[in-house]
Amino acid sequence: DFAVNLRKKDGTVINTLITSVPIKNNKDEVIAFQGAIRDITAQKEAENALKESEKKLQELNAAKDKFFSIISHDLRSPFNSIIGFSEMLYNETEAFSKVEIKEMAESIFKTSQETYNLLNNLLEWSETQTGRIIFEPAKTRIYDIVTSTIDLLNDNAKKKNIAISVDIPEQLQVFADINMITTVIRNLLSNAI
Repeated sequence: DFAVNLRKKDGTVINTLITSVPIKNNKDEVIAFQGAIRDITAQKEAENALKESEKKLQELNAAKDKFFSIISHDLRSPFNSIIGFSEMLYNETEAFSKVEIKEMAESIFKTSQETYNLLNNLLEWSETQTGRIIFEPAKTRIYDIVTSTIDLLNDNAKKKNIAISVDIPEQLQVFADINMITTVIRNLLSNAI
């Protein structure tokens, strides 16, 4: 058996499987071949579709793995801040003034909101990796994105004695998908910290 592509009279090419057996005379000499040609185009198309599905599945698995890696990396930092402040408030409430308690509560509140936004951005990013979301570029002020990202990561930076400053003109605009550019900036800053 061997596979051969054959061209039909109308010019289309089909995949075929040729099977042949020798015909022998009474002296055991091959005098002819008898064979059959089967059109296996549908089978080949099914095999190719299966290979394509396997490739897409591998890509989806890679995207899933990357997504979980980013989630574990990006969510750890803000949760450490939330847990740290709430633990201090829980264990040492009497040691703080009302002003300090309010500041810590405000920090917990802001970090919680930013973490929620981060989670939403990560979920949207994961949808882009699976092709379920459309790239939607728009004009946006990069300064706003950078400063909100710094607000999210600043507590973690302070713990490591790292000061983050912004040297971007406030009115500078970029044309980008806001969620995607936010994710990129957050990852860059988070990795730098």
